[in-house]
Amino acid sequence: MFKHFDFARDGNIDGHLLRILDANLDYASGKGPVTYVQNHDHSSYVHEAGGRHRWFKTQPGAIALLTSPGAVMIHNGQEFGQDEWLPGSGDGRVVPRPLRWSESGDFVGTRLYGLYAHLISIRKEHLALRSTNFFPHLFNDGLYGVFPDQDVTVFHRYGQAADGQFERFIVAINYSDFDQWVTIPYTENGQWEDLLNGGIAMVEHHSLANQRLSSNWGRIYYRKG
Repeated sequence: MFKHFDFARDGNIDGHLLRILDANLDYASGKGPVTYVQNHDHSSYVHEAGGRHRWFKTQPGAIALLTSPGAVMIHNGQEFGQDEWLPGSGDGRVVPRPLRWSESGDFVGTRLYGLYAHLISIRKEHLALRSTNFFPHLFNDGLYGVFPDQDVTVFHRYGQAADGQFERFIVAINYSDFDQWVTIPYTENGQWEDLLNGGIAMVEHHSLANQRLSSNWGRIYYRKG
């Protein structure tokens, strides 16, 4: 949460992001983390990003949260960008914070709610995204990892689907305020579906070069079998 507050404020990521995304690393067998980018004890994610006019800075964190290992927690109001400030200490932290439902239907609320609903549906449909499997661990591995020079991360999720077949995901996220052109790696050649944006990528040589990653956005490529 705190690192994503930093990333949202300035659009710059660092190498710590890879360990954050690999949330289940070092947990004992049968144990796992609860993951979140906002909770009731601190200011809201959109507030830390600079306010609702900078709602789009929270999109990378939402994509990362719903594609990483862990039991995901969504704080009330996060899904429509409620702007809530809390002091770091003192009596001001114990105050009513009712949901402002009117914000759920405005431009910002509608866009963020739509994103969260879509990401949740993807996670719910694909068992492998709820697995502990994550690559790479701790350090970059070729085209996989965290790349602060472009404020981009690329990682691989994989595992058994609900029907017993094997499914794979390549997730690429751009935290910067600028479109980035990157080479995206793939574990297999052939057809991959972008679950976040729609469309199909036909892959040869296990990568696609000069791919445009829109600012504060990402791709979730999927292949089964």
